[in-house]
Amino acid sequence: MTAPVTGTTARTLGEGVLAVEGLVCRFGATWALRGVDLTINAGEVLALLGENGAGKSTLIKILAGVQRPTAGRIRLGDEVFAALTPDQARTHGLAFVHQDLGLLEPLSVAENIAHVAGFRRSLGLIAWRQQIELARELLVRWEIDIDPSTPVQQLEAAQRSLVAVARALARDAKVIVFDEPTAALPRHDVDLLYDAVDRLRAGGVAVVYVTHRLSEVSRLADRAAVLRDGELVGTVTVADTTEHELVEMIVGTKLLGQTSAPAAAAGDLLELRDVTGAGADDVSLTLRRGEILALVGLVGAGHRAVGRLVAGVGVATSGEMQLDGKRFRPRTPRDAQRAGVVYVPGDRLAEGAFPTLDTGTNFSLRERLAAVFTSGRKERVAAGRVFDEWNVVPADPAVPFASLSGGNQQKVVLAKWMTPRPDVLVAEEPTAGVDVGTKSAIYERLADAARSGTAVLLLSSDADEVAVIADRAIIFRHGTPKVELARDAITAARIAQECYAA
Repeated sequence: MTAPVTGTTARTLGEGVLAVEGLVCRFGATWALRGVDLTINAGEVLALLGENGAGKSTLIKILAGVQRPTAGRIRLGDEVFAALTPDQARTHGLAFVHQDLGLLEPLSVAENIAHVAGFRRSLGLIAWRQQIELARELLVRWEIDIDPSTPVQQLEAAQRSLVAVARALARDAKVIVFDEPTAALPRHDVDLLYDAVDRLRAGGVAVVYVTHRLSEVSRLADRAAVLRDGELVGTVTVADTTEHELVEMIVGTKLLGQTSAPAAAAGDLLELRDVTGAGADDVSLTLRRGEILALVGLVGAGHRAVGRLVAGVGVATSGEMQLDGKRFRPRTPRDAQRAGVVYVPGDRLAEGAFPTLDTGTNFSLRERLAAVFTSGRKERVAAGRVFDEWNVVPADPAVPFASLSGGNQQKVVLAKWMTPRPDVLVAEEPTAGVDVGTKSAIYERLADAARSGTAVLLLSSDADEVAVIADRAIIFRHGTPKVELARDAITAARIAQECYAA
């Protein structure tokens, strides 16, 4: 266990319930945090803002005791720490509500709360009636209208979030960190979570609220702290700061003026008309042969959901899709693949590959979907030839996929679905977690595919990436396309401006 640096220290009211001072975190030559100073006061909501890679996740991991800082210190109550353990974070009143709530869904609300607060016992056995009553008292006190005996899996999405809040409060949390809590919530459920945050503030609990949605900042936060490239660029009072000013702090540049989107062109390959499905609402767009069309948005904006509907990962509940003038309604990825549409998922390890298998087998799985009898030797030879072409290191098909670097893993996944070249390539975050050199190589591969006639549907949250390679960009908010940008209007600053707009 990490011991306090100086034991107890004298504190003034202005120091707040949590403070980080000179916090530094380095991973080799990479600076994740650079001397961050930040204080959170009791009974206030502090919004933590910044682009992907700004340092928000690293800061949260340090507060949770998951990541150790390189330098700096953390003040909790009257104690000062060089680093925290998870137990110390919990003991000193730090609690976290993540997008992945970590609830045990088959168990009841009361049981989920007990797994954090502890089980009440009588004569060595769990006192279930007492356990349920304690959970009920907690829920009533915080105005959470949920029956504690209900299994979590029967609750709505917003109710599950409230259970996660109640579970945090069961340990007498003094600071609750919300990490993109509304990203996966239906729009009509968001107000329930907002009300819970309001009650936390009124009850004297400090709230750190991580979000990309500036409308939430305006609705909830007292102050906003903005990180950029690991540095704290400013902390402002939300009531005195416009959303426009916040965006400029986030992206580090002045925002551009409005430009009009181009008129629709002929030769459309893929067309969506009023398509609705999980995460997407009334979406209409066109994708032309030989172009790279980027669908862009913040977490939960709906752009990824559209790509998954096109790829057959999700099923459209209404609307119409046409591919090369014919009705297109894939119900599985295999349906889409037969029609010439392939999908590269954003999570290569969980969805794009089998990490325990070798790279040759991973590459060959696409063809195995279409063939009953295969030759292992021919598969390995074909895979090795493609790996040489894609500069996979090492190019040996016998090497375990999990042993490759992230960039080489991504090359294998992309090569699998781009050999032979498809009619439509749906690429979700294709350069996530790869080095600069590999990123450049992937951009060139996507551009080559487009030049050869493949229509690329790029699903990306990387504004710089979109500005580099996209021919058009459509900005999504709340499951719906809001703004279309022509090539000459696509800049990282403009994309950020449109993503963060209310």
